[in-house]
Amino acid sequence: MMTEAKFKKKLVAAEAGDNEAMLVVAECYRNGDGVEQNFRRSAYWLYMAGNTEITYEFPQGLTVLEDEALWRCKGVKHVVIPEGVTTIGKMAFTACTELESVTFPSTLKEIKERAFADCTALKTFTFPSTVAVMDAFMFRGCTNLESIEIPNTVTSIGPGAFAYCENITEIDVPTGVTSIGYNAFDHCVKLKSINIPSTVTEIGMRAFSQCRELTEIVFPPSVEAIWGETFVGCRSLEEVYIPASVRMLGKGLFRRCPALRAVHISKHMSHRVRKAIQSKEELLVYDYNVEMQ
Repeated sequence: MMTEAKFKKKLVAAEAGDNEAMLVVAECYRNGDGVEQNFRRSAYWLYMAGNTEITYEFPQGLTVLEDEALWRCKGVKHVVIPEGVTTIGKMAFTACTELESVTFPSTLKEIKERAFADCTALKTFTFPSTVAVMDAFMFRGCTNLESIEIPNTVTSIGPGAFAYCENITEIDVPTGVTSIGYNAFDHCVKLKSINIPSTVTEIGMRAFSQCRELTEIVFPPSVEAIWGETFVGCRSLEEVYIPASVRMLGKGLFRRCPALRAVHISKHMSHRVRKAIQSKEELLVYDYNVEMQ
């Protein structure tokens, strides 16, 4: 057991460059031994001690990882979260630019917004099946993320969840998701295909804006609302399929979509919805006659 006085002596030694003292200080901060628990400071001293490929294991006994737990920590490549943790706080790992993998516990129920934003070393990710909501801006700015596995236990994809994920080429939205938030895939500039299941009812504003390689999108006959500017800047988009189930279309859906050549809709689509895209009247093709599943 480290007393506060002993800890202070070790901290002085660490600040003077004593490598062994740095490791002791890091462990004290990790466990709250002789000092208030602080994971960021713990990771900092591990890095200062020369650890540039840190596997950071959070201590046992936690139920919540606090907001900004390892925010902007250098050298952290792998994270292990122990059983018992139910919640990961906001921005817990934001801007951990060397983070490559995370081991999640089976007890996890919630991951709050921006938890992995700007983690630019992430290339693949498996979202935990115990968490139902992918919160806002979860992976925003993960510019090297190439693939993500989303389990069918997820019910919603939050605003900006994948915004500026510039290397994702395809997304398979699982059955069970009911809503895709605003800006969800904004500036996914290499996204070529996305599968939207028949459980989705709402598409948020600018959800696919600036998806410059997306050529086609088919909305299933469950979608009721597509908010404004959904496809702004989708310069390769050629075809869109909008079912008769849609009751609300926002403005400016196809702004800056120079390649668009066909908007497939149903003959039975309401006049109000057709009016929302009347500026593209010459592109309307009345052949999307799928029924609700």
